[in-house]
Amino acid sequence: MRVLIWASLLGFVCGIALSLIFKAWLPMAPYIRKFMSPSTAFFIFLKNVSLATLICYGGVVFALVELWISKFQRVYKVLEKGVRPLYAIMAKFQPEYAKLTPVWKTCNFSISFFSTGCIFLIFVLISLYFTLFLLFGLGLELLKFIPHLTLEVSTFIVSANAALATAKELKLLILKEEESTFIEKCKSSLTDKSTWKKLLTCYVILFFAAFVEMIVSYL
Repeated sequence: MRVLIWASLLGFVCGIALSLIFKAWLPMAPYIRKFMSPSTAFFIFLKNVSLATLICYGGVVFALVELWISKFQRVYKVLEKGVRPLYAIMAKFQPEYAKLTPVWKTCNFSISFFSTGCIFLIFVLISLYFTLFLLFGLGLELLKFIPHLTLEVSTFIVSANAALATAKELKLLILKEEESTFIEKCKSSLTDKSTWKKLLTCYVILFFAAFVEMIVSYL
């Protein structure tokens, strides 16, 4: 959870910095949707459900894809060159993984930083949008966004926290580079009942958040 807090704070600060840059380029205030139809609210619900699921399981899925691609040596050698800078970054935060082979370094990066990166980007966008509203004198309009955004962000953080809990178990297998056991554990994590209970609860909250956003848009 500490990692997610730092990712949120860093994203918030970066969003403010970007908004100050974009303010000089934007000729007018950001677009504000006046009224939201039920179909639009349902689309937003589906989008947020997809995002919450991606945050929770994206790192595991990418790790499995990484292992599959590594079977094609020629293709993998080309792709691996593009992610070498990530290895250097990862080594600073997790020096114990520096001696791993490239494929396992990428697997570790996926399960360790994917969900955290998603939370960082979400807070960058929220901070960017909110700061632009304030800079254009639309602070009162922000009040309409607070209820549903609070619900949505809370579900994304829960999803990321579930992903990090899974990552703790998988990291032990990554250090041992046990491919068969790692793949089996990844697949079992995708059907873990406790994780899906958390996600289903998030889905319900996201449905309510979309309903709240639709109602507030008419105020």
